[in-house]
Amino acid sequence: MKERETVRVWHVDSGRRPGGGQIQISYLVRGLAERGVACTLVCPPGSPLDRLHLPAEVSVIHLSLRGEWDLWSARRLKRLVRSHQPDILHAHDARSHTICLLARGPNQRIIVHRRVCFAIRQHPLTAWKYGRGVDHFIAVAECVREQLFRAQVPNEKISVIHSAVDLSRFSDDRFRVESGQDREALLIGTVGRLSKEKRHGWLLETLVPVLRERPSVRVVLVGTGPERPRLERLANRLGISQQVIFAGHQDDVRHLLFMFDVFVLCSESEGYPVSLAEAMAAGCAVISTDVGGAREIVTPGRDGVLVPGNDAGAFRDAIRELLADESRRTALGRAARQTACWRCGTEPMVDMVLDLYNEVLGQRGQYPRSSACPPSGLSSAQSRVVRWHPQLRILRVGPALRLAQDSASCRSERLEACPTRRLRCQSRGRRPGKKATG
Repeated sequence: MKERETVRVWHVDSGRRPGGGQIQISYLVRGLAERGVACTLVCPPGSPLDRLHLPAEVSVIHLSLRGEWDLWSARRLKRLVRSHQPDILHAHDARSHTICLLARGPNQRIIVHRRVCFAIRQHPLTAWKYGRGVDHFIAVAECVREQLFRAQVPNEKISVIHSAVDLSRFSDDRFRVESGQDREALLIGTVGRLSKEKRHGWLLETLVPVLRERPSVRVVLVGTGPERPRLERLANRLGISQQVIFAGHQDDVRHLLFMFDVFVLCSESEGYPVSLAEAMAAGCAVISTDVGGAREIVTPGRDGVLVPGNDAGAFRDAIRELLADESRRTALGRAARQTACWRCGTEPMVDMVLDLYNEVLGQRGQYPRSSACPPSGLSSAQSRVVRWHPQLRILRVGPALRLAQDSASCRSERLEACPTRRLRCQSRGRRPGKKATG
């Protein structure tokens, strides 16, 4: 019986700013690596992915990826794809989406992960970008699927796979006990980038009557972003600056989530709100505007509260009710934690993506494939060439890949294809040392 060759997936992400997308990629890559999928990351130098402690077997290729029409990066990636023949190019943002389309070869399948709920801009190249070139789209929520459908993507080419939460980070009750020590102040908290679409200003204006009624209540804004100076001025103007805490960026928000009495999300647009899922995993009572994928996490009245997006009065009343009723907060928090454990783990997300890979590869009839066993005595780099080029009748393999460990990250591998002359001649079907005639 022939052995099944490892599926090779290149994950392409152009992000330079730490965000939830990179964390989701790290969850996915770890899970795929544990299941035997050979993963390679393609990202800019200094990408947040370099700092997320990925498995040692995950290689990293650094390309500039400065924009979706970065033709230098697209050409460079195309050369690497031609040399190493990955099975799947998995694009994780809009810029990578275009670059993968430009770089693909005839043997690659393209999967695009879309995490935002923004409307897709219509321009002359929209049909090309969202047309036949992409084999399948992953939408993180139903609202994202609807935007893809409006961009003329066939429904059968879209799968809804929710983003995930690392539940193991919230399983230690010691953090909950330490954070739940007696304190007079009640904490209303939110986690997210301080940007306009998150509507932190709307939140502060909505909470002014509540904060005046309850001087001991504190509002904690976790995150950083361009809106912070304006929000600080707004808190001063509203006279609530002593009750608003700007906690800034936090690498680990668990302790804060365990301390919050009520977690709020007031965005005007969301894909799948991972911060809401994390708050539920921490056992917070949650209140959210009914936008994006919030309803796909929260069941109103059972494990959280949803209010219409622009109804400040309903939002304020929901906060008043939970602040006044500790037993209600506790019951909602307990139910929220159970829901998160059931719906939001990384294992289901990784399994669904892997099933999609198998489906997409099966459509071209090349999975499972027989593995080409490298001849004995080859180095790991040379063996990798045999595995990536099973169609070549290799007589002698030279240093076909130069693998340089990046000093900034021991897992980074900058792959540069430099086949020997003998390997090139053999792949072209002529003998070494003999010039082509005609």
